[in-house]
Amino acid sequence: MANYTNHVPKSPRHVVQAQTQIIRQKMREHKHDYEIIRELQIPEQTFYQYKRRIMKEDAKLWDKIIIDSAKYRALELIQLLEHTKNSCIEIANDPNTKPDDKIDALETACISQAHIFKIINEGPTFRITTPIFKHNNNNEIKI
Repeated sequence: MANYTNHVPKSPRHVVQAQTQIIRQKMREHKHDYEIIRELQIPEQTFYQYKRRIMKEDAKLWDKIIIDSAKYRALELIQLLEHTKNSCIEIANDPNTKPDDKIDALETACISQAHIFKIINEGPTFRITTPIFKHNNNNEIKI
């Protein structure tokens, strides 16, 4: 027959969740670990188990926030690049546009399209290294 004298019963889930929330709140109040342990009168080992759980939950939440934010920004950037590309094509197709400006507009349209392709392939971690906007000699911004 097995010896169960060293077995410590697990706390019910609702008790664990409540204690975890209390610990999380006390940590937000910048209380030291030993203060929380003393106030809640829980074993040190239990406190650190809860603290590890809190840190894991926070890390998961942070990862989700970062990923969602990066995806949103990538989508905004794709839309901006698409608008830039379309504007440049309109400029290049305008019969009143000077030939040099048409070349610059088509070049920028191609660069914008290349950036869209890179974002789609590399995901939201992509970084633009080529400037989209150019300055002419009069310090005016050209697309």
